[in-house]
Amino acid sequence: MTPARIGLAAAAGYDALLVRCRPIVHLLILGDELLSEGQSRDGRVRDSLGPQLPGWLARLGVDLAHTARVEDSLQGLSTALEAAQDADLIITTGGTAAGPVDHLHAAIAASGGSLIVDTVACRPGHPMLLAGWPTGHRIVGLPGNPLAAIAALLTLAQPLVAGLLGRPQEPLLDVVLGDYVAAQGAKTRLIPCRRVGDRVFPMDHIGSGMLRGLADADGFAAVTAGEGEPGSTAEWIDFR
Repeated sequence: MTPARIGLAAAAGYDALLVRCRPIVHLLILGDELLSEGQSRDGRVRDSLGPQLPGWLARLGVDLAHTARVEDSLQGLSTALEAAQDADLIITTGGTAAGPVDHLHAAIAASGGSLIVDTVACRPGHPMLLAGWPTGHRIVGLPGNPLAAIAALLTLAQPLVAGLLGRPQEPLLDVVLGDYVAAQGAKTRLIPCRRVGDRVFPMDHIGSGMLRGLADADGFAAVTAGEGEPGSTAEWIDFR
């Protein structure tokens, strides 16, 4: 509700309105290798998702109630999931693949949850997941690589949040590629691009673990296999 709409409702004689609450989100940062301050050192890397995800989540329209760092163990993750059960949506970073310290699938199963989406045919971001519990709350698992995590957030979490808020999911716009973009295999590529008019131009430094290209991009161009020539069209996911 905006101030003007509240005024309109009052002018029309309404004393109370039925509204949807902003979803309550708990954010779980996974990874013993992550540092919360300083530069990367001693085989560990600086966490870049913890500082940026609150801003992205605010854009989506949720209330971030709690952020926790979780140790790389099945017990630690299971305990964290249990503690977050009062949230409408749990978002995790890392642990979505099948490595020796990737415990998210097992923790979801142990807590009575079930997978709804388990990996998506896109890069970056393909090891994303969506799961739910009979109680109605959901978990979106983002990959640990930072660019992949934001790609997953905007393609999997964003439509879910729109549904929780009762918002229609707007169709993606088409844009024209201003430069060649390589489309790999059978997967859709999500390319950080800068937009100039109706044309978009791919950024440099757009590996799944990189943030330099994302930092100056206006959105993702979704390029499917076999496309990517200058002048061809792609669907556009706008960061705004």
